[in-house]
Amino acid sequence: MVDYYRAVETIQFLLDDGIVNKRLLREKYMPLLNAESFAKVVDSTNQVINVPELLYLRSANPEVINECLIEIDRIKALNLALANGIQRLKERAGRIKAFIKNEYRLKNE
Repeated sequence: MVDYYRAVETIQFLLDDGIVNKRLLREKYMPLLNAESFAKVVDSTNQVINVPELLYLRSANPEVINECLIEIDRIKALNLALANGIQRLKERAGRIKAFIKNEYRLKNE
């Protein structure tokens, strides 16, 4: 059970880190994209997405572009780690639930 709650804390840490990374990305996008293009790269669920159309760049500064690409990669890696961690947590919760039901001879509900 303790491991389960440690995993929950780890997931919360990763979620918080993801928020920080997205804030950094927003700051880095400001000099790079105009408002209309910026609105296209973040969807309604706050996910960074690849858009099919061309985006208007306010600046072609290779350093700014590289910083944005690095932040996007970090966000994608973090999202993958979160998805895997949440899946493992769900599986662990199922095992804990089954153990408790068996241990205390509870009826299936």
